Amino acid sequence: MTLTDALSALRGVLSPQATAGPLWVKLPGMVAQGIPAKVAKRSFPLGLEWYAGSASGAVQFRCPDPAWQSPPRILQLAASGASASGMTFPLFQAVPTVLDFGVTDLSSGAVTLTNAGNTPAFPYVVVTGPVSGFSIVIDGNTVTYTDTEPAGQTLTIDYRTGYATLTGGVDRTTRLSSRQFSAVTSTSSVLFSAAAGVAAITIADLWR
Repeated sequence: MTLTDALSALRGVLSPQATAGPLWVKLPGMVAQGIPAKVAKRSFPLGLEWYAGSASGAVQFRCPDPAWQSPPRILQLAASGASASGMTFPLFQAVPTVLDFGVTDLSSGAVTLTNAGNTPAFPYVVVTGPVSGFSIVIDGNTVTYTDTEPAGQTLTIDYRTGYATLTGGVDRTTRLSSRQFSAVTSTSSVLFSAAAGVAAITIADLWR
């Protein structure tokens, strides 16, 4: 690759952007930290250094939501445990005048999510099928998906935006029967309840 090709590729990557993405910064003696940012301006002028086989430039980033985050941590949860079915006693406890038959063939995995920052952090959940419906419960707040997810497909739930998308960007937000999206402030318990499938939950420390 020539210097001209490399500079052209760099200009393309750092072209002005409409939406923010993660910008990672590593300073001496510190761990890497990320911040949502988008390129506002960039300049790579041709100078005398060009003839020496080098080039310099300047890039200006805009941070619409200036919150620093740590490198994300991914926790894997596999559905496991004994099946359960039948009525839940005492009767009518969940919803008055409505019989609660419980949930058939559900199994659960649980972990603890932590956020060492000073700002609530929203998790990012990716569930891999096959699975016929599932629930994610964080500190008692439930997000439930009611549709069938085929084998090899993934469903992504963004707790910050409240959107659910299937592989290929297919919107499945309307298939969420419960949408109690909660953030992690310090330490939170999370429960993955499903008959099968694997849930990968991403969380990061967040500071403002």
